[in-house]
Amino acid sequence: MVAPAARPWHLPLISALAILFYGILAAVYVLAKLQIPAFTQMFSQSQFMVFTALPPVVDGLWAVGVWGGLLGAILLWMESRRTALVLALALLCLVVLFIYLLTVANALAVTSSTGNWMMATVAVIALVVYVYARQMHAAGYIR
Repeated sequence: MVAPAARPWHLPLISALAILFYGILAAVYVLAKLQIPAFTQMFSQSQFMVFTALPPVVDGLWAVGVWGGLLGAILLWMESRRTALVLALALLCLVVLFIYLLTVANALAVTSSTGNWMMATVAVIALVVYVYARQMHAAGYIR
């Protein structure tokens, strides 16, 4: 494969936006885990219990999805060849987490439609970042 002549202008922009996106998810994760009152007051007791009563395996999916995504976004910025693999793992974890929340945890019963749309939006953005990383790798911009 021949290396491209120049790095595309959008690679640093998309990388920075991906870092911001996953950074926000990481902040939400930390705020939820530390149960910061200013954060927890935004949810009803039943809504917050959905996220604090997760089984350890599901909680691990949440952690890998968030922190793996942030790592993948940083790797995208650094143009690492492992970017797509890390982002794929993070995406898989987030999708399995959302399926669990919507089925087993019955989050639909306690969340508003806004919460459901937020989960869908997170999954779509994570998918778009993964596909973008794959395309940049295939085009030779990520070594």
